[in-house]
Amino acid sequence: DVSRASSTQKIRITFTINTNPIATKGMHDIYLRVIDPAGNLIIGEGGMFMANNQELQYTYKTAIEFSGEAKSFNLDWTNRNTFEPGNYTVLLYADGATMGRGGFTLR
Repeated sequence: DVSRASSTQKIRITFTINTNPIATKGMHDIYLRVIDPAGNLIIGEGGMFMANNQELQYTYKTAIEFSGEAKSFNLDWTNRNTFEPGNYTVLLYADGATMGRGGFTLR
């Protein structure tokens, strides 16, 4: 764990999906958007996806296996550029909707 922008190489996003017996079991694409302190999307892979009836660009895409039971996941993302000091916003999307939002601060 680091808190300085100059020594940060990657971020780890930890999230939990609650038990949901009616949700589709199997693989689900997870889209990550990281917003820098200036309010700009950090472009990673640069692909597009649909969520909340909008076409959005993502920073990183991965897939998780959901069994219907509660489970925690870790998503690691390495920034190809250097991080700048300030407040970052992290947004996660799955199945066409926002699934979570958080943030972190680097000095």
